[in-house]
Amino acid sequence: MMRVSASLLVPLALVAVGLVIRIADPAPLKRLRGDTFDYYQRLLPRTYVPGKVRVIDIDDESLRRIGQWPWPRTVIARLIEKLRRAGASAIALDIVFAEPDRTSPVRVLPLWPRSPETRALGAAIAAGRLPDHDDVLARTIAGGKVVTGFAFGSRSTGQPRAKAGIATLGPDPLGRVPRLSGVLTSLDALQAAAAGNGALTMIPDHDGVLRRVQLLLKQGNTVYPTLAGEALRVAQGSKTYVARAASPGRLANLVIGVHNIPTDGAGQIRLYDTGTQPGRIVPAWKVLGEGG
Repeated sequence: MMRVSASLLVPLALVAVGLVIRIADPAPLKRLRGDTFDYYQRLLPRTYVPGKVRVIDIDDESLRRIGQWPWPRTVIARLIEKLRRAGASAIALDIVFAEPDRTSPVRVLPLWPRSPETRALGAAIAAGRLPDHDDVLARTIAGGKVVTGFAFGSRSTGQPRAKAGIATLGPDPLGRVPRLSGVLTSLDALQAAAAGNGALTMIPDHDGVLRRVQLLLKQGNTVYPTLAGEALRVAQGSKTYVARAASPGRLANLVIGVHNIPTDGAGQIRLYDTGTQPGRIVPAWKVLGEGG
């Protein structure tokens, strides 16, 4: 029988206790780990290198100039067309258009009193001279390079449309990808017209702080990409994701076009923050060219 030296008992016991604590991962340990990560982010933030990604901000000034939110879908269509003409490689909409546009002529007309004028408007709608705003947006999206979004939540409006396949290399690497129930999708006509469709849902840490970005999520047994991955895929014209296994049920990396992105076993990447950078942000009113 092998005997353990008394001098090794204490170190072995400490290792065993450490393993138990790490596996149990109690709340104080999670909090300490998160606080340490945040401290290092503040101590040495990522150096900002100007890139080609821009955030179109629906800010207070845009609301003042264009009008209250939600804007008619024709305005969103005009915004997309402006971005496309400016040379955008991909246009990712982090908005769920789950219900028809209430400002469309066909939906506004019944709210008005019947009169010769409203009857004339009804005839114009029937003849297609006053198109439905959702139809206008769908046609604009169909022009290419647009990624629509959907969000996991408490209620469902249908199954999201998958726009790309996910190939796997090695033993099934997708076992730890989070599975969520309930999904709020954009109108099917908008999803159908889009080049990509990605989940908007992110999973914060226990304290509500977002320190990791999810690249894949599940509904049932179907795996979907998130919006960031879809924007990167569409920008490159790629058709398929490649998920490489680290071990059974664990991801090692996700290949999107020419980019090989290391992830944790659940398909997340850690954020390394630069802080707010005004150069990344463009107010929507400037894109639309709206005056004061």
